[in-house]
Amino acid sequence: MVERAHGGAPGAGLEAVGGRGDIVLLAQSRHSRKLKRGVHRGNLFELRLRRLEGDRAALEQQLERVRAQGVPNYFGEQRFGRAGATLLQARQWVQRGGGKLSRSRRSLLLSALRAQLFNLLLAHRVRQQSWNRVLAGDVCMLQGSRSLFACAGVDAEIEARTAAGDIHPGLPLWGLGKVLQAEPMLSEQSRVLADEAAACRFLEQAGLTLAYRSARLLADDFCWQFCDDDTLLLSFGLGAGSYATAVLAELVDYREGDRGSGNGSEQR
Repeated sequence: MVERAHGGAPGAGLEAVGGRGDIVLLAQSRHSRKLKRGVHRGNLFELRLRRLEGDRAALEQQLERVRAQGVPNYFGEQRFGRAGATLLQARQWVQRGGGKLSRSRRSLLLSALRAQLFNLLLAHRVRQQSWNRVLAGDVCMLQGSRSLFACAGVDAEIEARTAAGDIHPGLPLWGLGKVLQAEPMLSEQSRVLADEAAACRFLEQAGLTLAYRSARLLADDFCWQFCDDDTLLLSFGLGAGSYATAVLAELVDYREGDRGSGNGSEQR
């Protein structure tokens, strides 16, 4: 059975599903509730990258690494607005000491600001080459869930679970709440965000609750196919809150089809 969210005609967009040989559409009906933010568990992507340039063998090696090891779980540029405009407005808001905004606008600016702090912490771990390794004092996040625990020390079991993709290091989404990282890790993060002290205080004063986000992103069913010499078809699934652009950034220097002088991608 396929249920459609309230707000559209039953069956709209489902004709192609019933026509596939491997799928039988048994029934369809309207749902009584609209889909709300945070309800869905993930997204499926099928991306076609055209006009590839570069070393195909090197790209294939990187594709294998991404499938096996994952990628840094950055917030994508969509979170920060076109050309970073939303993040810029958030910083200007902080400089003004806040001010009354609509609920949706306030949420948008706070999210952009908090995402930027996370990306700065993650970039530091990438430079350390520890974004995919659990360190003593880290928070451990379980793959595919929001469960987490503090890691006082790294033993053979932690290393094995990390290598298997069962757990990942977690980094803070800034706010107020119970801190799980050990003191040495907190001190290091404070040094990384030393220039962002005002933004950190602003997020705390805004009442945001401290949360954690995985530093590593593993794509589900990561597959690819070279359709011809300069076209690559990617398909994969990501959990809610993760960005396909974070995956693409580890593979190519890409340009969206509706921007610039044309469309296509250049290998990194």
